[in-house]
Amino acid sequence: MQKSPPNPQFNELLAALPNSEAALLERARVLQAQGDLAGAAELLRRANDRCPTPAIDAALQASQRQNAESDADPVTQELDELEVTTLESQSLELNAFERPDELDDSDIFAGGSFDSLSSLEPADDSPTYAEGEHVETDELQHKSIDPGANDESVNELLVDLGLPVAAQDEDDYNATRTIVGRIDDALGIQRDDLLADDSEFAQRDFYGGPEFDAAPDFDAEPLNAADFLDADEDVFLEQDTAPRPAAHIPSSDAFGDDDLEWDDGGEDEWDDVADTQFQMQMPLNPPVATPALSEPAADWRLGNDARAYDSDTASGADEVDAIELDPFQIPDRSASRPAQHRRTDRLFAVDAQRPIPAPKRAPELSANASPGEHLRTATAKAEPKVTLRNQAIPSQRSAIPPKMRKYALPMVAALLLLGVIAGGVMVGSESSAAADAIQEQIAQGKAQTALDTYQNYLNGERILSEAIDTHGPMGASIDGVLSGFGMMGAAEKARGEALAELVHLRAMIEYRYEYYNTRDSEETARRAEALAPGNPNLNIARAYQMLSKSHYTQAIALLGQTRKSAPNSDNATIALIHAQLAAGDVESASMATLPIRAKGAPSVHEHYLLGMVDLALGKAVPADARFRHILTTLSPTHISARIKRSQSVRQTEEPKALEEATELLKDILEERAEQSSPLQLAKAHNAMAEVEMRQKNLAKAEEHNQQAIKTIPQRSVVYTPMVELFIHDGRLEKALQLIKDAEDAGVSSTALLLQRAELYRLTARFEMAIKTIESAELRSAEALWKKGLAYRDMNRPDQAAKDFATALKMDEKFAPARASSLLLAELAQSRERTTLEKPFERVLKNNPKHPSVLHDGALALLHIAQTSRAPEAPLARAKKMLDDALEYGGNPAVIHYTLCEYARLKQDEQAAIDYCDAAQKNNPRYLPGVLSAAKLHLKRDKQEDAFFERISRDFPNDPRVSQYHALHWLNQYDTAKAEAAINRWAGTPAATSSLHLFAEGRLAFSQQKYTAALGYFERASKQSPNEANAAVYFAQTLSNLGEHDRAEAILKPALDDIEWGPAAWVVFGQIRREQSRVRDASQNLAIAGRKLKETIASKYWITQHHLQTAMTYAARYDGAHRLVERELQRASDNGDPDDPALNLAWSRYHLAQRRPNQEAALKALQRATDRQPSHCGALKALKTLYNNMDGFDDADATAKLDAQISQYHCEG
Repeated sequence: MQKSPPNPQFNELLAALPNSEAALLERARVLQAQGDLAGAAELLRRANDRCPTPAIDAALQASQRQNAESDADPVTQELDELEVTTLESQSLELNAFERPDELDDSDIFAGGSFDSLSSLEPADDSPTYAEGEHVETDELQHKSIDPGANDESVNELLVDLGLPVAAQDEDDYNATRTIVGRIDDALGIQRDDLLADDSEFAQRDFYGGPEFDAAPDFDAEPLNAADFLDADEDVFLEQDTAPRPAAHIPSSDAFGDDDLEWDDGGEDEWDDVADTQFQMQMPLNPPVATPALSEPAADWRLGNDARAYDSDTASGADEVDAIELDPFQIPDRSASRPAQHRRTDRLFAVDAQRPIPAPKRAPELSANASPGEHLRTATAKAEPKVTLRNQAIPSQRSAIPPKMRKYALPMVAALLLLGVIAGGVMVGSESSAAADAIQEQIAQGKAQTALDTYQNYLNGERILSEAIDTHGPMGASIDGVLSGFGMMGAAEKARGEALAELVHLRAMIEYRYEYYNTRDSEETARRAEALAPGNPNLNIARAYQMLSKSHYTQAIALLGQTRKSAPNSDNATIALIHAQLAAGDVESASMATLPIRAKGAPSVHEHYLLGMVDLALGKAVPADARFRHILTTLSPTHISARIKRSQSVRQTEEPKALEEATELLKDILEERAEQSSPLQLAKAHNAMAEVEMRQKNLAKAEEHNQQAIKTIPQRSVVYTPMVELFIHDGRLEKALQLIKDAEDAGVSSTALLLQRAELYRLTARFEMAIKTIESAELRSAEALWKKGLAYRDMNRPDQAAKDFATALKMDEKFAPARASSLLLAELAQSRERTTLEKPFERVLKNNPKHPSVLHDGALALLHIAQTSRAPEAPLARAKKMLDDALEYGGNPAVIHYTLCEYARLKQDEQAAIDYCDAAQKNNPRYLPGVLSAAKLHLKRDKQEDAFFERISRDFPNDPRVSQYHALHWLNQYDTAKAEAAINRWAGTPAATSSLHLFAEGRLAFSQQKYTAALGYFERASKQSPNEANAAVYFAQTLSNLGEHDRAEAILKPALDDIEWGPAAWVVFGQIRREQSRVRDASQNLAIAGRKLKETIASKYWITQHHLQTAMTYAARYDGAHRLVERELQRASDNGDPDDPALNLAWSRYHLAQRRPNQEAALKALQRATDRQPSHCGALKALKTLYNNMDGFDDADATAKLDAQISQYHCEG
């Protein structure tokens, strides 16, 4: 590097800088004297905006008045056109005073040497604002400047000019000592502003080597203010008219070694360094911004576009357009070390956003010349005044012969054209070579993924990652240049394709083998979108990312749009099948496989997908064949095919299916663990847990599921098997807590939300189950089906039917919703039959191993058995379905409750007790099952007070539990408690249910209020015509009221009821007896007796059977017949000995003897009234006995009896 050129006119440069108020005003006066009134006014206005003083304000007003007076002067207007000749000097001068409110990196005043002029020094005799005086500009005196030997402000000026400066002391950061500072100052550039971040020059470490540990000697003599200033010399402002041609600044590779040398070859080359190269750098501690100005500084920095910068020179020079430059930034490590701490403003800085004016040839003006002379001499003097900026560079124009000048432009144009052609050839060849290399690696990456294994996909990802950085010798640079012009080279296009392939591969790996964003697919997708917009692989990658987050619906929608725009994309088809299988839409997935099935030779992964679809459709044999073909022929190391085959082989029901499945999974966990991905290992553990559960080994199953969660806790799919295991084992609260823990850890999915809703339903929190589905906006067929189940369990069949219908609209082949909808239709029918309807049979045939379908089919068969005269066949088939549902993974508690119902209808009391006990042990809060157990206990009519007390505590807000508890109290003849339980729901929607009406009728019947009971039973019977219990009590009430014919008509349909048939025969015998058809009554009661022995009969109906038989014998013979006594005794022994009606019959029997046994009759009646104080028949009989007993004079007993009769309104 050569030395800096000498600066003989340094004093002239210093004279161009106003450093005081007096110097500024003198400069304005000189401009006015030269005729540049606008320039003087602009200078004063800028200075007044920057640092207002009374003197500057007065001078500005005077200048504005002069401008107004000269508006009509044509000579003045012509002078305005020459304003461009002083543009650069005005920029220098005005920039010294203009500062924005807030400093930023682009502020040309940030930390500059003009900070010492933030407020101008007032003239000696200048007034202040307080004095309120204004002095004309001409009255100001020149101020002499007496700088010291080492004037710091001038040293700062030298630094701003880019000249080396000697240090005043050890800590003087204005000194230029290091190589980076020397380069910055010598060139007069700020690399932070000019160079791109990725340019070679910007990243060069000029002081990183050991050879730069000490400050190098550049063989340049530092300048000092004392060498150029005379203590007695005044500094005047002079005009800098050096031409400033605009120069294009190249991109990052523009500066080479030659740029660091001084060239004396031409006149204008010194000025070819554009002013933006003197862009300034913010200091570490910028000075405090000055108060807001009346006019933002940005107006000046943007340039004056309204001015005409082009004027012809004397020699007819061509017009040069101004070029707008964009500053670049590079990391701070490229800046010089002293420049990071000192002020480095560039004196000639111009904002890059302002167009640089074209060069102008300004005439030399004399201070004594007139304005007209200025114009006449403007074109005559072509040579510019020698200034500091151009003195060291002689003119090149004079070195070119005049005759050659007219050929210069064509020659340059021809050379440029040849350069463009050569550059285009080079661009095409280099970019094409790089593109070919990238395409070759893309093909290699695809070939690696053909075996569809985790390790092969990782190899493919590595190859594609390398392809992204593959270029020819100049491919990257050329494509970068083309991209800068809005074009894209072949290499960049190929690179974009490679990025799209890479983001698709990474997203697929995350979904199938790992978890979301483990491969940084999000960032890769953002990069790919910039280079390959519209590539279908980008949408496919986004869909895989949605699947990784269990957003199945959004993924399916996006893939559907992608397939429309790219119908031949195999990747889109494969991703769509994955999404539909994950969402449970097996039928749609099967339809999506049609293009794959039509292929002659599907890929390994396509074979795997076809097997998954077949397995989901229940086609275990073809699915198993596909997985076996993959493992034996196509890809022997395929881990996922091994896992799926362990499931398909178990469904084939081969003799050694479990053993083969176990061996497949052990091979993965023990021999191929290193080849497996984390998600594959977790799924292998989950599959092993299924095998252990099939073998009834829940402890080992739980251990495998726990290991799956530990392997990859970020994926929700590993939590669902553990939740299912907890539900299966009856640990419902623990299952719910596991879901909450997963959600707290940021792991959530539709499957976990549906499991949460299912847990709420199984624990009778129906509203929470419905809210979970609705709040998550789950609109899948499965979600709507589970919502309908919640409404069904709440005894709201209408709403449940709507949800089932909506689920079928979402997926008409969703078998569970179809079965549940058909079940509701079956429950609404009352006609006698022995088989299911054909639609239900078709669903069962197509889904022979679906637990929910099997369970709903069993419930429908149990309903048919209740209304059939031959219930054995439907009951037997229902039992088979329930056993299959339990075998295929149905919920044990739910199925055991249904088995309890089956055993009750089968009249197997002990089996019913066992099933109900097992169900309650597993899940005591499943409300439909609890109600089934309540029916069993009511029918048995045992002392089950503890059971009913518990369920009343567990379900305090369910009316059905309260009504069953009331019926239990009525069986115990505790009408007070029963009435309290029933009246709790009076006035609510529950009071209109058939169960509530039946309980109300039973209460009135037990109180012998037969008229009131009649109305309740009639309404209950009409509301639930399939419920035989209401019909039986309705007929008995009518019989008690003497309406025997009507009672018989109502009773006959109930005679064949599997559950209430025996009770109906008892009432039928009563009707015949009261019709005086004693023989028929005896026959009916005999049938009732046989049926009662074959059924689970309550003590109440056993007692009623023997009581009606005794009364029939009494009607046939007499009240004291021995057969009467026999039946009464059987009633006491086998039934309820404290039954009020039975004890009333005993009292009549004792009084019917030849020697009436009044004492025995009294005891019998007292037992009756003690058991049921409100029994009016017993109270009246006791009153008659008191009156007829000889020697009875117990006044207290009589008074108590009268009170009871009055209390219960038994006077009538």
